[in-house]
Amino acid sequence: VFAVHHVLGIAPFLVTCFICENLPLLLGGGILVELANPTMNWEWWLEITNRKETTVYCVVKHVSYCMWVLWRVTLPCYLVYGLCRYAIPEHGGGGCFLMSYLTGIIIFVFCIAVFTMVMTVSLLKFHGCIKEVDHVTEPRSSQDMSLQDTFSGLRESLNVLAWERRIATSPTAKQRMQTTVRKIQRAATTIGLLADLDQEKLEDDDIHAKPKPIQRTQSDTTLGRLGRCTETSGDARETTPVGTPQHMLTVSV
Repeated sequence: VFAVHHVLGIAPFLVTCFICENLPLLLGGGILVELANPTMNWEWWLEITNRKETTVYCVVKHVSYCMWVLWRVTLPCYLVYGLCRYAIPEHGGGGCFLMSYLTGIIIFVFCIAVFTMVMTVSLLKFHGCIKEVDHVTEPRSSQDMSLQDTFSGLRESLNVLAWERRIATSPTAKQRMQTTVRKIQRAATTIGLLADLDQEKLEDDDIHAKPKPIQRTQSDTTLGRLGRCTETSGDARETTPVGTPQHMLTVSV
């Protein structure tokens, strides 16, 4: 598109310069569409340098859009109107003018299409009016997945074989492997000892935490049995504490 656009744009000037003069006003006005390029190139440079969040990018983007409206929409519309309204009826449709006619109409359609589908859509996306749609990747077929898994397995196998060959041929690698294995064994032994110590500590804590049974002495048992007992004799029913001397007891008949 880039090459075709510029070849068509330069063709009328080649015809005018080397074959025959034609429509100088149309060609002079057509070359003015390039005035929108500086701000457009500046905008692209800010995009590729990851400066979309800056104030400069915001200003340049809006200026570029306005330049497109002026030089690549309004001016081409005016030139095509003059072409169809005055140039074609006066000069006819043949001879040296044919290339200028075709180029003017093609460039006009190109500018309107790019302004509508690229510049306007980009500005709407910048303001959040249009959301970008993520492209959904198609699911892979089972055949592709199986082939990829097979290649992955082969790659891992080759890596393992290369590592084993390296260990077998390199004494330094053997020593490192043995040292690593010994360190792992010592670490595992240490972890096991720490686990045993923690278990023993937990068992001791459980033993100390259990309440001790209350041990009663002989005197506590005797005092417990001595209480207040009730003796009833005849009709008087006198309450006498146990352990009262014999001469203090009176019996009612």
